[in-house]
Amino acid sequence: MPAPRSLAEDLRTRSDDELAALVRARPDLIHPVPADVATLAQRAGSAPSVAAALLDLDLVELHVVLAAALGPDSSSAGDLARRVAQPGSSLTLRTHARRAVTRLRERALLWGSDRALHLVGACRDQVVPPDRGPMVAALDPVVAGYARDPASLVQLLAGAPPGVQGAVDLLLPGPVVGTVGNARRQPDPTRSPVDWLFAHHLLLPLGSDRAVLPGEVVALLRAAAAGTTPQPLAVPQLDPPAPVAPAPDPTRVEAGAAGAALEVLHAAAEVGLLWGERPPTRLRTGGIAQRDLTAAARATGTSEALLALVVEVALAAGLLAPDTHESAAVLPTTAFDSWLAAPPAHRHADLLLAWRDMPRAVAGPAGRPTATGLAASHLPALRRLVLATLAGSPGAWQDDEVVAAVAWWAPRRAEPTRGEQVRGILRELRALGVLVAGTLTRAGHALLADDRPAAEEALAATLPPQVDALVLQGDLTAVVPGLPSPALATFMRVVADTESRGAASVYRFSPDRIRRALAAGWTPAALQAELARRGTVPQPLAYLIDDLGRQQATLRIGAVSTYLRCDDPVVLAAIVADPAATSLGLVAISDTVLVSALPAEDVLERLHRLGHAPQPEGGMAAAHEGPRRVRSRSAEPAAPQVSAALAAAAVRAMRATDRGSPPASRPPGSGSSGASPGGAHPVPLTGPAEVVAALRAAIATQSPVWIGYADPTGVAGDRRVEPLRIAGGYLTALDLRSEQVQSFALARVTGVQPG
Repeated sequence: MPAPRSLAEDLRTRSDDELAALVRARPDLIHPVPADVATLAQRAGSAPSVAAALLDLDLVELHVVLAAALGPDSSSAGDLARRVAQPGSSLTLRTHARRAVTRLRERALLWGSDRALHLVGACRDQVVPPDRGPMVAALDPVVAGYARDPASLVQLLAGAPPGVQGAVDLLLPGPVVGTVGNARRQPDPTRSPVDWLFAHHLLLPLGSDRAVLPGEVVALLRAAAAGTTPQPLAVPQLDPPAPVAPAPDPTRVEAGAAGAALEVLHAAAEVGLLWGERPPTRLRTGGIAQRDLTAAARATGTSEALLALVVEVALAAGLLAPDTHESAAVLPTTAFDSWLAAPPAHRHADLLLAWRDMPRAVAGPAGRPTATGLAASHLPALRRLVLATLAGSPGAWQDDEVVAAVAWWAPRRAEPTRGEQVRGILRELRALGVLVAGTLTRAGHALLADDRPAAEEALAATLPPQVDALVLQGDLTAVVPGLPSPALATFMRVVADTESRGAASVYRFSPDRIRRALAAGWTPAALQAELARRGTVPQPLAYLIDDLGRQQATLRIGAVSTYLRCDDPVVLAAIVADPAATSLGLVAISDTVLVSALPAEDVLERLHRLGHAPQPEGGMAAAHEGPRRVRSRSAEPAAPQVSAALAAAAVRAMRATDRGSPPASRPPGSGSSGASPGGAHPVPLTGPAEVVAALRAAIATQSPVWIGYADPTGVAGDRRVEPLRIAGGYLTALDLRSEQVQSFALARVTGVQPG
């Protein structure tokens, strides 16, 4: 097969799987989906796309790009790797350099054959800054010597032939790139000042007709020109970083993770239950008031730092959310109850995945959880990078080693605060039970691989089993020999104080707690029966419950949410006597007033069904007693994610155009898709919730469906599509008639039917 003559030809020769891997590695290439492979190549070679791709390259890969930029117009794969991993380099570096060339080809930054690889033009401009030149000390031993010993460079120039200093002075202010005829000639130091500069590596060839000053030379000479003594420069070490300390015993790592995981699960459950009863106040800046955070930390028995982490993760997981009716409050969502009833491994996996992908930072000591200023869209990528660093080399990583390694793996993403951000991520990993003794747990490796089943399996092997039993002791304490079930945890939260948590939790009964249980509606007999169902009740605890029960026998209190008032006692008596109204729990407190613990809207709806039409009292507002919930909500991903199905569909659409013009594409909703003209496949109307549920199910199973779709003019039609993604109120799908990836507004999808 002849060597490709352009990037477009190179991409056309790639398999569908290789193109799909390319667009998954560089998501910007298919937003929107290119019309054909030629358009894909044009986009892949554009400066913005290349700049985004370079952000994900490690130090060796960037030096391969630099070697290609400073080398001939075409180089073999082996030659490029040898320029970076020079003779005497470690086997690890030589292996990594070869892999770097392969990865750059996969990402379409290098194209061509093994014997003639070409660098995408925009890459050269990105890695050779015209104002300061490229940093080449890791590739050029002579320049590395200048970097380590600036005095040798100053002395060399002091003894240079006439004209050399003038040539340097001409380039030094910038731009440091100049035009030179036959830049790749064999230099003769006696021929001209430019040849002398080439011979001493103070100028490097850039293509066939340009030359550039190395960045290290520019930095040292500019310092000397400013009248300061040039200081030695660090020469990058290209060997991949690894921890110094050996890895600890894996059993110690997994066992150490259990305690932290239990602490997080307890804190998440407790704060949800607590805020369902007493929601915290949100400030105008969006953060939670300090007094509420402190009170919640005290009530849950955890630190404010851990509580701030748990609150942010719970918000990202959709377990907590701002109240839609009262913007100043944060409440558990309807998803919190189902999460609370799930197995511990499932619950912890939910939290870990939400933490990994949440586009927000965790509030520090001076911050407030949920504050708007904590938004940080780059954090999901940085968290994955930290996980990949910890998983990349076995050993016990120190925090400083991880910071240095992250700088090695993503040097172009450097920013002044990244070191502190990495240390914060490491603290969060330790708090979540994913990092123990500097080593990732099995769940941490699964989190990096996006393998939820493996994560749950690892967590299930680590966490103790759920139990619904108590070991009641004579000193008014109780031991839960494992992780308490949701029902037991809720019960113990009312009747006892938590003394310690872990693989076994210890609770203590006190008069105040027993009084609270009795005030919540428990009778002494019912309370003792509930305890006896889970263990043997000792005499001291039974006497305490009976004594407090007798003290409170003369006073009763109850919660009322709604009342009914009527001047005619006969009407109220008829409602109480009606069997259909029994579920309302109506209690007569006088001939003309009934009360119920149910919310007013529930009572009103039921009375309407019974044929009554109550009128609201002036200024009436239903009280909300007991746990409150808001509708479940989930955050959008921080950055566009390209699934395997979306990548395959995009490649299929581009291939269809390359094979020949596809059928004329009509706008969504203009007719049937894969059916006879005129929309001969009518799709029944369904509600918005059913539409989204059906589309998500089709995405999960990668199944085609028929959708009804109304165009902007209101004309409805049907389309046969393969749903790929739902985000931002739009469905991205492959139209099976035109074989084009299109976006459909969810608000205009009138129905979904399997197809």
